[in-house]
Amino acid sequence: ETIYKDIYLQTPTGTVRGTVKNAANNQPIVGAQILVGIPFGVVYYSAFTDGNGNYALNDIPVGSLTVYVGAEGFIAQQATTSIVFNQTKTLDFALTPVTATTTGTITGTVKSTAANNPPVAGAAIIVAGTNLSTTSGGDGSYALSNVPAGAQTLNVSRTAFRSATAQVTVTGGQNVTLNISLIPSTGTVTGTIRNAQTGDPLVGATITVSGTGLATTSAAGGTYTFNDVPSGAQTLSASGSGFTATQVPVNVTEGQTVTVNISLSPTLPPGEMRITLNWTKDGAAQPRDLDAHLAGPNPDGSSCFHVYYNNRGNLSAAPFAQLEVDNISISGAPPLETIRISKLAPGIYRFYVINFRNEEPAGLSGSRATVQIFGATSGPTSFTVPGGSGQSWTVFEINGQTGAITAINQLVSPAGNCR
Repeated sequence: ETIYKDIYLQTPTGTVRGTVKNAANNQPIVGAQILVGIPFGVVYYSAFTDGNGNYALNDIPVGSLTVYVGAEGFIAQQATTSIVFNQTKTLDFALTPVTATTTGTITGTVKSTAANNPPVAGAAIIVAGTNLSTTSGGDGSYALSNVPAGAQTLNVSRTAFRSATAQVTVTGGQNVTLNISLIPSTGTVTGTIRNAQTGDPLVGATITVSGTGLATTSAAGGTYTFNDVPSGAQTLSASGSGFTATQVPVNVTEGQTVTVNISLSPTLPPGEMRITLNWTKDGAAQPRDLDAHLAGPNPDGSSCFHVYYNNRGNLSAAPFAQLEVDNISISGAPPLETIRISKLAPGIYRFYVINFRNEEPAGLSGSRATVQIFGATSGPTSFTVPGGSGQSWTVFEINGQTGAITAINQLVSPAGNCR
């Protein structure tokens, strides 16, 4: 007789137990998932941690296995271990929390809308509502770090350009590229170029706006005009054959026209000086007359002179200074006057301007008057009337012994002495 009996062989197994905790505060993690499988293979067993962060995996086949642990908001981990028959393996985990990334980065380039879209250096880029800001580099590039995630507004500004705003959405932990275009803000500069010695209009003089590439020549009547001059502080340079070049500052306002009249001095003999006064008349042709005055020492060493419209002076004899151009004596009373010095004497010379009969209600500052010195060997040579009220503008002093120029540039009456 044959007897059949089934025999069941039990697979040798062991147990894996442990605790899963938060690495940041050592607190248990509830609901962490534990998976067991052969390395790079399929998962055979799984479990979840209890309220104390504990887990247990029973009846795990002996051998080398990999335990994987993960939880919401934490960086997953894995560990390889060997299971021994009928034994318990303790395997604890400390999971690192995922740091929530709440900021991102904005980078880009600021360029002009002008021809060929040149980069704009020195543009200020500000994230509205924050203290984050930066400045574009020489190639127009910029970068803003630690920008809060979400919708942001950038405010962008640069002298000589219209201010702009740009919208961008920032994603935490990521970079977003935002290129920005700025439209140049421009105004118009116009005026007349004249011969400082005669007051006559000068045709064919060259006028440039320094650093912009803008250039023109004076037309009939000595007039010139620049359109599309970048707004802000600019410098006009004027020159002509047989004349000494000069530079005049001007402040250009977007969408407006500013008048700048310039006098060019014929080349002077060594040791001589020529002082020019130019201004702008308003719509009512005011001020009609600003008067140039020069006070200084006579060569006799004991007295002072005063050259102005009522005492025009002399170049070949004392005081060796003369009012060359008095605007009232020229047809149309153009807005310029000139004083020339042929020889200096020891002492202090003072040049000042009087608003004749106080014709300009806003004071001298409303005339936008400028003064240039030709032939000076040291010190400042260009002046613009300061803001404020006052009928007298003391512009500068000359040391008659050294020729050095000292700026005063105040709306005050001049000192009375010349020694």
